[in-house]
Amino acid sequence: GVIFMGTPHQGAPKPFIAYTQGYNFGNTKISDTSIWEIMGNWEAGYQLIPKYSFIQDKETGEFWPVEKIYGTSWISQQEYEHYKDDPGNWKLRYGLPNREFTQKVVAFQNELGDKLDKYPWVQYYMIEGIDQPTTQYFIATLEWKDDIDFKGDAKRPVLILEEEVTNQGDGTVPARGAKVEGLDGHFTVKKDHGGIPSFPDTHPILTDLRKKISDAKAIGKLTTYRADIFFS
Repeated sequence: GVIFMGTPHQGAPKPFIAYTQGYNFGNTKISDTSIWEIMGNWEAGYQLIPKYSFIQDKETGEFWPVEKIYGTSWISQQEYEHYKDDPGNWKLRYGLPNREFTQKVVAFQNELGDKLDKYPWVQYYMIEGIDQPTTQYFIATLEWKDDIDFKGDAKRPVLILEEEVTNQGDGTVPARGAKVEGLDGHFTVKKDHGGIPSFPDTHPILTDLRKKISDAKAIGKLTTYRADIFFS
């Protein structure tokens, strides 16, 4: 059996801001800027970026296609700030910091799909955190800056993001990001993302699910499958 707790099956918008404006994930001992400086080569963070469009253009009201979100048609705010500090030596990067990881994440998301891989001997359950202020998507403004020397490249605007926050989520993963097809059971607790496992209301749910997963009939069914298939 598999029990998911706060799992971002469809992704979570918050990591995107760490790659653009900087975000320290609540760790006050390190700055947003410092996290941005090391985040570029954190591949797992790219895999958390949502599979769906999560940026709304402030001017048109339309949501960007995924290609524009991942593309190189804009400069991040942190990229611009670092360039301003040392314009003579800073080589501007367009879009997300690591192009290789950006391209790989699309293939990664397509491979995951929208539905759990079902095996007849596996039960899937989800415990989702709810009623916490959660970033749902970003509202984007593209600002043209006159102090950037593009050195022959096509001009690109700086991306400025505003967060759209509602209580539909666990503080990190919005309800849309947690959604997945193929569950055998879905439960909710009023707790933030990191606190779900230790939350007292979670424990009786886990106890009940463990009993279901360990049911004697279920164990009996498992013995009908070849071991080399089960453990492959």
